[in-house]
Amino acid sequence: MSAAIVGLLAIPFTVPARAQTLQDLEELRRRSQAEAEERQRRQQEPAVRLPRAVPPLDVESIELPGETPCFPVAQVLLTETAPDTFAWMPAWLARYDGRCLGRKGIELIIRRLSGRLIGDGYITTRVGLPEQELSAGILQLEVVPGRIGAVRFADPDPDTSWRSAFPARPGDLLNLRDIEQALEQLKRVPSQDATIDIAPGALPGESDVVITLKQTKPWRVGFTADDGGSRATGRNQGSASIALDNPLGLNDLLSASVNGDLWNDRDTRGTEGYGLNYSLPWGWWTASLNAGTSRYRQTVRGINQSFVSSGDSTSGDLRLQRVVHRGQTQKTSLYGRLQIRAQRSAIDGVDLVTQHRQTTAVELGAVHRHYLGRTQLDLTLAHREGVSWFGGQEDVPGATATWRYRVNTLDAALLVPFRIADRALRWNSALRAQQTSDTLYAVDYFGIGNRYTVRGFDGEHTLAAERGLYWRNDFEAPLGDGRNTLYLGLDAGRVEGPGTANLPGRSLSGAAVGLRGAHLRNDVTLSFDLFAAWALSKPAGLTTARPAAGFQLSLQY
Repeated sequence: MSAAIVGLLAIPFTVPARAQTLQDLEELRRRSQAEAEERQRRQQEPAVRLPRAVPPLDVESIELPGETPCFPVAQVLLTETAPDTFAWMPAWLARYDGRCLGRKGIELIIRRLSGRLIGDGYITTRVGLPEQELSAGILQLEVVPGRIGAVRFADPDPDTSWRSAFPARPGDLLNLRDIEQALEQLKRVPSQDATIDIAPGALPGESDVVITLKQTKPWRVGFTADDGGSRATGRNQGSASIALDNPLGLNDLLSASVNGDLWNDRDTRGTEGYGLNYSLPWGWWTASLNAGTSRYRQTVRGINQSFVSSGDSTSGDLRLQRVVHRGQTQKTSLYGRLQIRAQRSAIDGVDLVTQHRQTTAVELGAVHRHYLGRTQLDLTLAHREGVSWFGGQEDVPGATATWRYRVNTLDAALLVPFRIADRALRWNSALRAQQTSDTLYAVDYFGIGNRYTVRGFDGEHTLAAERGLYWRNDFEAPLGDGRNTLYLGLDAGRVEGPGTANLPGRSLSGAAVGLRGAHLRNDVTLSFDLFAAWALSKPAGLTTARPAAGFQLSLQY
């Protein structure tokens, strides 16, 4: 045994650093699963789009009807200085300077200005025409800002606070975009639903925002089982989780989970992991903190003896996101992210010091959602860099791979509902890509060839390298009452970069057929996904099950 360990320790660090170890494969599997779950979460997160309260009107047009009589107007002005938010108004009104205006023309200008305000979300701000003489050649309009008088719950004793959800405060201009954001922050809590009404305020020009909240039990427990693991550590995996809503009464979320293999000898083979997640909204901002640890063990059979290879990893992830633009059909957010990761490996309990890793990365990104009719497009663009903060390790002298990498990623998801012969169908498409000009260590590779990336492959052998992309497509047909969905999948992917030097190929494609559904009974939700997938194209040296079938079952109470 000692000879085996000495032999392993004698291997130069630069050689195994880029080779894919079981720990790297487990990390790639966990990361691709987390990316798929995050994409699904983004697609399904509450989206509030309150109806536009303005009739169709070209508010930017300057065409006016010819009228008799009309009054020559040299300037169109406001009776008093508008709030800074409306600093655009003088220039907007100046487009009508020097015109001859009649009654219909003046009314049209007022309607257009009101329409512009409502289109920008200022639904309680009013434009009026005070009494005046036009003989001086000046038309004066009056803008009465609509402000928030109070924000209150319809229920006088709610279990949460509106301050963490609502980006505006009493005295601010009332804007529909603020109300939409508040509703989304309230609805993000699974155990509560909310509606908002606008009521007359105590003073002229003021309106009260009244929140009606419906809340159910503030906790959930869940259990999940699937066969997405590896043969080396156990294909059958399970997890249990508990979630608590509003632990601080701030529309915040707290959850904890434990996961691992099922029905294996934990001393010689298996995985286990623990996770803790917390999320806190504050108006336009959302902060989230995730921490986790995972371990694996496998028995490696040698010529004369067997030994247990094991490893553990610990990670922390802090993310801060802010909505920077919100409109009727789109929303854009920017975020910053700090990731810390530590990994260790051992042979028969003897620590392999040369395999220690302590890395830190920062990520800046943009998240955009756009509605095109009933079509929903979600885009995430991100730039990630390895840094030395918080003990991030330095590069090994002479090594070609680097911990100071620069990586760009793209994640796009498109959901298109359509009908064929009166049957409701959906096309759900996802594209993920990674680009870098650096040589990476295997733990940061982009991988394809499992149920979360390119289907048709059992995940025992994957293609992974520095750069890559994959494109997944599901054509979905809801059955009966819509609780079950039949789907056909078609995927393709490719990897590039120095890491492909020892791969049998670079491209994969596959197809899948499956049935997924969700059923609620007595407050218990049963969700399932059953599928079979086949490789359509692959390198000759890459083996996989045919078909690569799988399942996932979830219970939540």
